[in-house]
Amino acid sequence: MLSLKQPSASLLFGLAEPHGAVYPKEVVEAAGEGPLKEYTGTGPYRFIEHRPDRHLKLARFKDYVARNEPASGFGGKRVAYVDEILFMPVADTAGRLAGVETGEYHHGMFVKQDSYERIKSLLQLQEAVEAPRVWTQGQELEVEAAVGEDVHAGLAARGHHVVPVAHVAGGMGAIAFEADGTFTGASCWRAADGTPVGLGGGYARPGIRFWPDRRTPPSPA
Repeated sequence: MLSLKQPSASLLFGLAEPHGAVYPKEVVEAAGEGPLKEYTGTGPYRFIEHRPDRHLKLARFKDYVARNEPASGFGGKRVAYVDEILFMPVADTAGRLAGVETGEYHHGMFVKQDSYERIKSLLQLQEAVEAPRVWTQGQELEVEAAVGEDVHAGLAARGHHVVPVAHVAGGMGAIAFEADGTFTGASCWRAADGTPVGLGGGYARPGIRFWPDRRTPPSPA
């Protein structure tokens, strides 16, 4: 039973909030005016530690029993897919976005809406080096066929002499350095004649090419 000193229209709203929690009287009294010392929850994760300005750590609660009905909003079945979750406070919005881009964070909250197009276009390293290309040395503008027709038309409307090609010659490689000191390498399959980059002087194996749409050697000049 709840006894209020005066009527409150926000009571039901407060009770319905997912952040609200019901605690035993002795736990609340032990905390006094300070933070709680014991935590009570019913979800798939349990509290491990809170290090101010660094992280809030949760771990899978092995005794959790999920509900049977499908998940719906804040209710229904919940599944703990990962062993541990770290909530890391990052005050700067650009820092949160950069962390997601580099893979330092798996999820970023409250990112500015004007960053939507940038986030939507994020590529993995291998995807980036294999992305459709445009090339010029100041004359014709070679544009790979995989680039959309609207881009072809837009470039032509701006005065470029657009030459559609199957593949722009030359390879590309990249290395991404991770936060833990490891690094990931990526290399594109393109080369001037379709031979894998770094393996000059002929085919990797007779009759094998690395262009998906080109399976036979070119005719001798």
